[in-house]
Amino acid sequence: MCGIFGIASSERRGVDPDLLWFGTHRVRHRGPNDWGFVSLAPIREDSPSHCAWKFWGERENARGYHIGFGSRRLSILDLSAAGHQPMNLPGTDIWIVYNGEIYNFLELRAELVSERTFTTATDAEVLLAAYEKWGIECLPRLNGMYAFAIWDGARRKLLLARDRCGEKPLYFLRKSGQIIFASELKQFFEDREFDRELNYTALADFLLLSLQDHDERTFFKDVNQLLPAHWLEWDADSGEVRGPHRYWAPEIASDLDTSRDRQFEQELPSLLRDSIRLRLRSDVRVGICLSGGLDSTTICSFAAREANDPTMLAAYTMTFPGTREDELGLASQVASQFGVRHIKATMDAANLWDRIHQFVYFQDGPTGGASNIASWRIFEAARADGSVVLLNGQGGDELFAGYNKFFFFWLQILFARGCWIHLARTAVAYLQKNGFSKWSYADGRRYFPLFVRKRITGMWRFSRPEFRANAAECIDVGSSESLNRRLWRDLSQFSLPCLLHWEDRNSMAVSTEARLPFLDHRLVEAVLSTSAYTKLKSGYTKYSLRRAMSGMLPSDVCWQKQKRGFDTPARAWFKMDLGEPTKELLTQHDSPLDEFVDTRQLANHYEVFRRGEDDTLTEYEWFKLVSAGIWLEQLKSSARAQEPAVAAN
Repeated sequence: MCGIFGIASSERRGVDPDLLWFGTHRVRHRGPNDWGFVSLAPIREDSPSHCAWKFWGERENARGYHIGFGSRRLSILDLSAAGHQPMNLPGTDIWIVYNGEIYNFLELRAELVSERTFTTATDAEVLLAAYEKWGIECLPRLNGMYAFAIWDGARRKLLLARDRCGEKPLYFLRKSGQIIFASELKQFFEDREFDRELNYTALADFLLLSLQDHDERTFFKDVNQLLPAHWLEWDADSGEVRGPHRYWAPEIASDLDTSRDRQFEQELPSLLRDSIRLRLRSDVRVGICLSGGLDSTTICSFAAREANDPTMLAAYTMTFPGTREDELGLASQVASQFGVRHIKATMDAANLWDRIHQFVYFQDGPTGGASNIASWRIFEAARADGSVVLLNGQGGDELFAGYNKFFFFWLQILFARGCWIHLARTAVAYLQKNGFSKWSYADGRRYFPLFVRKRITGMWRFSRPEFRANAAECIDVGSSESLNRRLWRDLSQFSLPCLLHWEDRNSMAVSTEARLPFLDHRLVEAVLSTSAYTKLKSGYTKYSLRRAMSGMLPSDVCWQKQKRGFDTPARAWFKMDLGEPTKELLTQHDSPLDEFVDTRQLANHYEVFRRGEDDTLTEYEWFKLVSAGIWLEQLKSSARAQEPAVAAN
């Protein structure tokens, strides 16, 4: 696991050594254990094919080369110096700088060992050998999360690639014969020529539609992200780019095609077990993010069974004593049942406000919901306890239709198709199990048609007309032509991309690695190849997962009616403890938010919200506004944040 940075230039001026140095070290939080650089593709024919270096005084080496790679390493596999990056495949001119984990690296290594002698115990070396043998076709063989750059000197090509679901970020900027790539947006600030012009359409999509990372755009006009399951290739001679090209997409079954359902339900426990088994591979301590919900409890159950000694595993739970959001009770019960250590973390409104500026800096932009800063606190507690890797349940709700909204979508789809018997059975089963208790206007209005949302959603009401015009009106986050396709859109576009963005930044901010078993591509493919009834049945969401875990988990976890999301008492906080600092931010002179929203009206409405008289804006949206205001202020700071003497610490 690393933070990576690189510059590729087809011009004879070579690589800017200061940019390479500072751009790499800007994300030293992602890799505190080691760092390194390599200069590749010499400009002069009489120069060495490469120059590996590490220290400030050596950086001028970069000027004589077309390619520069930089790495900050978080050591997870093979903690020795052999795992140093950038890494070369011995006997070749193939180099890699890599962020992530290839979980099936041992199986790939066994397949390749007859043709190549391995000198490290790293997955990075296996990835290099896989590329040597299969080229770009190695990508479908990888089971993992990854963002990497490979320089193939023989072909004079630079390959950038990203994992299937987008767990690891990869950004790139193209300018005047160059391509610059990075793990985080803030790394581009080290380029003195970088124009921080905002991408108003991407910002409008987030502030007004709560969409982030749903396409290649970022909050900056000149920077794009490489989309999940894509690769691109840069040619050193021409400076031209081939791609991006998609290399994976799951087969999506018809909602009513039950032909694969029985086999899937039989295989689901083994798929889950193997996904977790692979993600327990580590040379450092592994822990589990544990709530009282089904997803994290499932992971805890299998992880404890796979571990030689469950007491060596630790489960970490966020607790808010005395509030309805507190999830400690069921989490403690689960930890006790499976014999894992249980560590509790907490925070209050004062902690949140004291650290929100630091949080926003690490997030690279505004976020939605105080639960994100609580997630950061969990990773922080785990790192303090000695766990460097954490398994988390992210993605389970999007994959197995865990949100209540999916029943609403499914009923719409059945109605549109005229499937009256299916519609009646589903509606009756849902109402018998849940009644109307789970329907929420505040939550549901996001999925209304856009022309309706404009009139009922507060962020539209308070936004400036010229800013409102930037929002992507063609994006419909409501129902789809099928439930399975709507699940795929949540996985690939609507919900999961921004959640993975936040998850990556929260974990890496404190030098920890988050692993997500529910996003194993084999599991994603299996779930989406089955009917809707493996997801929604008898009034339950996640039906096949509940069935698979029945008997393995406490019944009040497995068949609980009330979904337990990762939530905080943010509503109460914004009405009380956070009231004055939030209002001060909204009413400050020359607020950076003024360009986008009417802050005067917002400040007046905030008082109405605090009195409990109007929920036009929820606590999620208030947090989004606060984080946006702080981030916009931070953009005014100087670009180069570190001095040379301390940049590598």
